Amino acid sequence: MEGQAERQERLRATIANSSTEELRGLALKMVEAQPGLLRDLLEDADDGASPPPSAGSRTYPWWCKCTLCREMPTSPERKCCKKLHCISRLPEMEVITNTFVLHLARRQRKEILVFQDDDTQNAANRHAAYRQFVIWQFGRLGTGNRRVVPSCCTWHTRDKFPSTSGYVGFKPARIS
Repeated sequence: MEGQAERQERLRATIANSSTEELRGLALKMVEAQPGLLRDLLEDADDGASPPPSAGSRTYPWWCKCTLCREMPTSPERKCCKKLHCISRLPEMEVITNTFVLHLARRQRKEILVFQDDDTQNAANRHAAYRQFVIWQFGRLGTGNRRVVPSCCTWHTRDKFPSTSGYVGFKPARIS
């Protein structure tokens, strides 16, 4: 029976002997099966590849690594995705903020939990998008367990579904 070390060595040999076209095909299959893993591997390979902008041209907060965050009012909200290729620019983020996807998510939540939507369509879409983001990144958290959505993703959502009366921001759990 082949052990883990033997399988890894066989895979290394297969990769070393594969053509560029075969490797591209494997990468595309990997994107379909595990997009997050490939994205993380590519980001690790890119770390440090491009120099950061000079301090004089910096238009993003000091705590931001992805360069797409904006200043936030509270310390817990000053969170960046810390990815060279910002999460807010991934195709998955466009799916999460798609109005039809959000409509279905709100409808399901309303059916299961008997919750009412917020007063305005944009507020309802923003809150649904934040919930969808958390499920995508962390899975179901359960009662009282909350996570802060990174500033870059918060602003991506706010830009798509703006408020005319201001934003509430992150609310820590009431139950500890």
